[in-house]
Amino acid sequence: MKTPYIIAEIGSNCFKWENPLLNLNNAKEQIEKAALAGADAVKFQFFTSRDLWGPKCKDQGFAIAQEFYSMPRQWLPALAKKCMMQKVDFLCSAFSVTGFEAVQPYVKAHKLASPEINALDLLDYLGKSKKKTIYSLGCLKDKTWPDQFLRGNDIILECISEYPADPTHYNLFLTKMLAEHHSCRWGISDHTNVMWLAQMARALGASVFERHVDFTDAFGRQSPDAVVSCSTETFRRYVKTIRNQKVIKFDDIKNGPSGRLSARRHGKGQHMGFYRPYPEGERTQDGVGLRIQKGEE
Repeated sequence: MKTPYIIAEIGSNCFKWENPLLNLNNAKEQIEKAALAGADAVKFQFFTSRDLWGPKCKDQGFAIAQEFYSMPRQWLPALAKKCMMQKVDFLCSAFSVTGFEAVQPYVKAHKLASPEINALDLLDYLGKSKKKTIYSLGCLKDKTWPDQFLRGNDIILECISEYPADPTHYNLFLTKMLAEHHSCRWGISDHTNVMWLAQMARALGASVFERHVDFTDAFGRQSPDAVVSCSTETFRRYVKTIRNQKVIKFDDIKNGPSGRLSARRHGKGQHMGFYRPYPEGERTQDGVGLRIQKGEE
């Protein structure tokens, strides 16, 4: 079973002030804290309002507001270098082919966010990329994944695109089955405010976990991700909970360690004790094919 891979999603939470230098320093400080808290990777977002809303959004109020959280391209090498120094992987979601081309030299793997999961141009680009892709399935229209895009080294994340999300809406079993069908890893993009969802996912075999974080010390502007972002201490407990959770070994449960079962004698309601299958070719009088072990009656 794969060891857990835990991603601290810093995202928009580094953009707290009007001063870009303060925001960049904040991003670097959060990388340091994520590493100390036990994260394997940190993730940012690289977009423009045009990427998110199309060309018609130009000069509209909501698009201008969104641009405040748009990462400058020159940050990419600086953040990637900081991650390398802290020994965590640098990940960065993009929202256009141009965006993925920009982050390509710096990331270990690509990440496709839920709103873009039906964008065929992005799926085609990532499907041809030499780097693996982590797909969030929150906005997937059809859970039947297109085989031509998903590869064995890719990762799929069950996700509910709400902030915060109801943990009971996560369909862990369906995502687990989808991953098994394609022989790839799976996990969750956790938009909830609970611990038990990640614990349950890990018990079922999930190995990749993404959680929004905000480790900013000083007060600043509240980001769009603030409502689902956890503090340093909460994230540290989140990491510990996942790493301590044992994975259910379904084959062991199905086969049983001893091969012995208990049952009741047919028609008499008496406890039969433990039984084992009869040797091949032998049958009991009632034809069940079981016998009571000596001394177990």
